[in-house]
Amino acid sequence: MEQICIDVAIPNYKSPFLANTLDSVLSQKAGPFELNIYVVDDGSNPIEITNVQKSYEAKGIKFYYNEHNLGLVGNFNKCLEHATNDYVHILHADDMVEPTFYQRIATEIILHPALALIACASRTYDGTKYTQQPVTNYNTKGVFEHLKYRNCLIASAVVLKTNVAKELQFRDYAPHACDWDMWARIAVSLPTYYISDTLHTYRDHATNDTGNYSDREILHADWLLQKKLLKENIFRKDELFIGKNGIVHSAKYRIANLILKGSISGAFSTAFFILTEVGLFYLFKTKLGVAKILLSKFKHTLLTE
Repeated sequence: MEQICIDVAIPNYKSPFLANTLDSVLSQKAGPFELNIYVVDDGSNPIEITNVQKSYEAKGIKFYYNEHNLGLVGNFNKCLEHATNDYVHILHADDMVEPTFYQRIATEIILHPALALIACASRTYDGTKYTQQPVTNYNTKGVFEHLKYRNCLIASAVVLKTNVAKELQFRDYAPHACDWDMWARIAVSLPTYYISDTLHTYRDHATNDTGNYSDREILHADWLLQKKLLKENIFRKDELFIGKNGIVHSAKYRIANLILKGSISGAFSTAFFILTEVGLFYLFKTKLGVAKILLSKFKHTLLTE
């Protein structure tokens, strides 16, 4: 049987969940694949990472250490640099894969050898409970059509053709959106496939990378990406409204949550960004969306009291 060789690259920086991530990879059911598993550490506590290394090197996992801290985007690219197989999976050091993840990925590659990007559905784990993320069959219209609207793929639920990823590289003009940027540049011209089964878990915790950014900063990064890809003709200029509506979709939930948390200044700052950068019409759509969300939550509260 044909074997698909996959590099499992785990970028790590002080993650307390690294062992859980490694265990999920080592717990894979057999299938038509071979894995080369390695951790690329970006300056974690030497004692903590050494203890993990001692436990897992005996299980065939390699450890690489950057000479100095490269940051998120730099370490992603260092993961690509170490990749030697046809496909690479950058699995974040706090996320996990289901036991059939690589079995399903390899099966799709065998069926469709031209694939440059394969992704799957994901769920979120907050330390106490799992929450299924919305599942859409992105293959119907094509992954790229959805990427015009928003980043519809969970970063570490994506497997890439190694030579394609090495050529494109992750870019740091909008670090929070560097994965979306990579997916769009691949999907615009190369074959992609989305597995609607949930084979991945995204861990939501206090030290997530997105926690380092305000809601306004996250939206700003998304808007930078939209403009950059428009300029490069990855996204079409006559479809700019699609991206703007995607920004509104994200903004309305962020503003509603800020209001519910009592952060009126944060909500105002985020709304002001929509007004000045995206436009008055889209600010109106955002406000309408926020009102609907708050009304829905208010009705739910009344029904449960």
